[in-house]
Order: sequence, then structure tokens, then C-alpha cells
Amino acid sequence: MSSGLSSPDTKLKEFCHMKAVQEAVNEPKNETNRYCMGQRNRYVLLSIGVSLFEAEFGRQNFEAAAQYFNSAVGKGWTQGYHYLGMLYENGLGVKRCDFTAKTFFQYGANVGVPAAMSELGRCDDEGIGVERDPVKAVRFLKQGATWNDPQGYVLYAWYSLYGHNVAVNASRAFKMAKKASEINLGLNNLAQCFVHGIGVARDPSEAFRLVTKNVEVVKDWLSYFYLAKSYEEGVGVQVNLEKMAEPNKRGTELLGWQRPYYQGYYVLCLIRSMGVPEDKSSGWNMIQQSIRCNNATGWYARGECYRFDYDVEPDIMKAVDCYTRAMQMGSAIDGKVKASFALGCMYELVRGGLSQNLETALEHFKFAANRMHQEAQWKIAIFCESGSGTDRFEERAVHYFRLAANIGHREAQLKATTYYMQGKRVSRDLQTSIDLLEPAAENGNGQAKRRLRLARPQILFQ
Repeated sequence: MSSGLSSPDTKLKEFCHMKAVQEAVNEPKNETNRYCMGQRNRYVLLSIGVSLFEAEFGRQNFEAAAQYFNSAVGKGWTQGYHYLGMLYENGLGVKRCDFTAKTFFQYGANVGVPAAMSELGRCDDEGIGVERDPVKAVRFLKQGATWNDPQGYVLYAWYSLYGHNVAVNASRAFKMAKKASEINLGLNNLAQCFVHGIGVARDPSEAFRLVTKNVEVVKDWLSYFYLAKSYEEGVGVQVNLEKMAEPNKRGTELLGWQRPYYQGYYVLCLIRSMGVPEDKSSGWNMIQQSIRCNNATGWYARGECYRFDYDVEPDIMKAVDCYTRAMQMGSAIDGKVKASFALGCMYELVRGGLSQNLETALEHFKFAANRMHQEAQWKIAIFCESGSGTDRFEERAVHYFRLAANIGHREAQLKATTYYMQGKRVSRDLQTSIDLLEPAAENGNGQAKRRLRLARPQILFQ
């Protein structure tokens, strides 16, 4: 697990750290000096552990890192609890044990370590070492954010943005994302606020700029995955599945020991041959790794395989089971949203022995729509307009057409403008119609161009 050091400078730095640790053995007799030396040596123990954990000196050794963290907490340097929790949760250098991981996070939270508070909240959310408890999850994340933990900011912004465990709260989501962005974290969440107009005026171009900046500044796996998502959904940029694959691949390469948890996005590129050569065998193996980590995206990807015959015999009922399992996971909200939409589509149509159930389909679409899935918003609008699975409710249909249109759904833009131009179920509003039509027209939609030619002269005479 280790490699040689990269330069004489790093050798010298590590030697100085090691030398300081060795000095801790020979504590001086003077009480004041002993106290000062003890404080320094506790920090050095933690520092070396972090260096070995993050490969700061060009080599990574989780087993040795665990020993340093144990020594640090033994001398009262409580930040080590957070790292010990990470090691036991992921089986890095120690035998994996969720209960032990959660216990270390609890120890850290009890003595006021903000990062441990946030991780403890995540454990309660995902059921790591404990039964899921969304109420406790929110409480600990709020504590972490209150004490300026970056992860607390990011996760609490994410909860507020997508309505995960808490009600959607636009101003709080924007506030938390903004705080995280000030320390070069959370730009992705801030970008989502601009995508959906949450707590700020909607601006897809600004969202894409923030995502791109995050890739340039942070260069972490999540930044690359959000860039891929922008190309996949056409957020502030043209839809381009070829360009989507490269950041997905790069993000997966950066995952390191986290790879089994979050590689599901790149898996779908491999299986569907989106911008990369098709490799169903590798894709399936990566899916299995993610599933062993109880990751929602892995279960969603496996459902896609059974649904669309990717390297396995098609089996609609197995697909439904995989999507349902994805919905039960506490992590990877994007995988849960996509799984929910897929379930809605399957209950909407009769196929593979699954009975049609429009009411169930509508419930799944609602879950995804309330978490900004534009196709789900479109589906609900169509259901409400036609009275499928619910009472006919055109006012609600207009609401969901408008939501989907705001994210860039071309058909929804045209549907919404029909209502606004005619004043059907809503007040006649030519300016709103023009605002919705312009993005579609800029992307070459002929019908949108024709409607714009009709609407612009009329607004002059209002």
C-alpha cells in the first residue's frame, strides 16, 4: 500500500515529523516544558496519521495511520476520533466494523469535534452502525454546520436543496452552499441553487461556470461527476453524452478507496457505451462492488442492467427489486431519484409481468419531481393534465410544466407557453411565454421560433 517518497524535501519533512514523535518518548523534567512538548507531540501524532491517510508524502499506509490516530487520541488529541471512524467504516488498515466507526464518531462528537458531528449525522442518515434515524441525522449535521465544519455545510445544504430528511428550504440551502463555497467546497450545491432558482435567481450559465470552476480549483471526484451531469442534462451547456463520459471517467479514477461507493455514474457509461468503448464485464463488476457498500447508485445501475438487457437476461421483476432497494438506501440521493423515476415509468406501462398502477407511478414521479428531476416533473404535468392516476388538475399541470421548463425541458417549455399565451387556467402572460420560448428557440426548435414571432409583436400592444 506504500510507495517511495517523491523528493528529498518530502523525506526531510517526514523525518522532522518522525523526529518530533521520537522526542515525545523522552519527556523533559520541567513541568512547563513537559506540557508544551506534550501539546506539540499530540499534534505531530495526528499530523503523521493524516499524512499517511491522505498520502501527503507520496505514500499511503492506512494501518500505520490507524496506530498514529490511536496514539493521538490516547494523548487527548480528539480530532483523531474522526479519522478512526473513517478507517473502521471503510475497512482501511483495520477490520471493517460499522458499529466501531459510529462509536468513534460519537466519541468525537461528544468532545466537540465538528467533523465527527457531521459524520455521526451521516451514520444516522445511512444506518451505519445504527438504525436509521433521520431526526438525529439532521440534528448532528446542524451541529457540525454550526461549528463551521465544511462537510456539515455541504450535507445540510444538500438536505435543504433536495428535501432529504427536511423540508425543502431555498434560503437555507443557498446560505449553507454559499458558506461552503467560501472555503472552496460546496460550489456544486451552490450551482444547483442557480440551476433551480433556489434562494437566488435561476441562472444555468452561472451554474455551469461554478461547476467548471470547482473542477479547476478542487479537482475532486465529485466535481467531475457534477460536470458530467451538466453535459448529461444540458445545464448551461448543450447536451453532449460524449463529453459526459470523460469527466465521469476522471472522477472515478480519483475516487481511490471511495471508488466502490460512488462509481455507479461511470458504470452506466461503460455499459451503455456513452463516450467510452463498451465494457459490460467491467461495468458489472463495478456495480457489484457498489452494491456491497449498500450504495443507491449501484442498485440503480443494476436495475438498469436487468431492465435494458445490459450483459444479463432482461428481467423486469428483478429490475423493480433493484430500484426498490436503491430507494431504501440512505446515501447517494441522485441514485435514489433516478431509481424512483425508473419505478414510475415501469408502473406506468404494462410489461414483463408487472401490472400497471398509475397511482403508484404517480407517487414515484412525485418523489423524483420534488428533487428536481425534470422528466419526472414533465410526467406529473401530463398526468395532471389528462387525469391519469389522479383527478384532472390543469392548474397543477401548469405548475409542473413550468418547473420542468425552468430546468430546460423543451417540450415542457412549449406546453407551458400554450397556457400562458392563451391565459388558460393561468393569467395571460406574454412575457413569461417569451422567457420560456427563447431558450428553446436558441437551441433550434422551429415551433418555439414560430411562437416567438407571434408573441413579440403582441407584447408591444399590451
